[in-house]
Amino acid sequence: MSHIQITGLSKKYGSTAVLRDVHLGIGEGEFVVLVGPSGCGKSTLLRAIAGLETTDGGSIAFDGEGADHLPPQQRRLAMVFQSYALYPHMTAHDNMAFGLREQRQSEALIAQRISKASAALHLDDYLGRYPRELSGGQRQRVAMGRAMVREPRAFLFDEPLSNLDAQLRVQMRAEIRALQRQLGTTTVYVTHDQEEAMTMADRIAVLRAGRIEQVGDPLTLYDEPANEFVARFIGSPPMNVVDARWAQGQLSLGEGIRLPAPPGSAGRHDDAVRLGIRPEHLVLRTGEASPDAPLLRLRVSAVDYLGSITELHGTVPDAFDASPWLARLAGRHRATAGEEVTLTWNPSHAHLFNPESGARLSRLSIATQAARPSHRHEH
Repeated sequence: MSHIQITGLSKKYGSTAVLRDVHLGIGEGEFVVLVGPSGCGKSTLLRAIAGLETTDGGSIAFDGEGADHLPPQQRRLAMVFQSYALYPHMTAHDNMAFGLREQRQSEALIAQRISKASAALHLDDYLGRYPRELSGGQRQRVAMGRAMVREPRAFLFDEPLSNLDAQLRVQMRAEIRALQRQLGTTTVYVTHDQEEAMTMADRIAVLRAGRIEQVGDPLTLYDEPANEFVARFIGSPPMNVVDARWAQGQLSLGEGIRLPAPPGSAGRHDDAVRLGIRPEHLVLRTGEASPDAPLLRLRVSAVDYLGSITELHGTVPDAFDASPWLARLAGRHRATAGEEVTLTWNPSHAHLFNPESGARLSRLSIATQAARPSHRHEH
């Protein structure tokens, strides 16, 4: 196990900055996921840790010792790729043994490590097969086994499940997480799939345009996003975020649409703000609503029945912002296109964002926040 410290890392391709002053500490035995949209720099950051990319500034250290001068083979890291990268003319056993044989390790040591890795990955019955004789999940296990037998200081995963079907991805991410806990090896994992990140990570680093927007455990990022980008990126389906204004201590979404603000938030009359509510926090109004409960009319445009979940798509009549809304309701609820339903939610589940910087304002004064630069969480 190793502690990895990334300090002020920067990287450019020509005039395009792909990493911008990246700071990130990864603890011993920690499972950290780098997540973000395509082109955000997550794979470049992983390759920089591996030594496969040179950087223009900053440093990388393992256990307090600088590693920037070390070539990839001396960093004692094991990388698992999206493409498996198995030798087609070698059996699963020989693919796993290849790196150790290149290091001139004894056959006894190789057999011991392969036996241990094979048992952990349930590969004992497949060691004599060639890659073409294996399923996608089995090939990925072989690639993981090849990494495991090296007993690295850290595992680096670069979107390893992207080539698998949906059901196998769910199975494999559970297996990878369980295996990492069993081995206790420091792991850095890149994915564009935020659901994958939420279910696997000890901590998540959300990247955008080469910068880390926020680092935290999955539930902290879900409950307390640093800004609108993180709020919309973390959570599936994405958060509803619409334009609003302050009006006599409440939020106005349009003519005659007044809503209570999140607890502890305040702003000046007519100040612009962005209101965010997750689809799963919306519920249908039933019976007598509390006088303090927010009420919102949704004109339904489409209904998705997903078994135990019903999703209502629609817009809010007379709102300033014509953006579509999505309500993700537990159970089965009948609705038709053109129908209007009334939604409500717990105000403490709502979020406010600065419309210019994107910074989250919930439980902060807009007047106070406006005087500050756009902030990022410590990482």
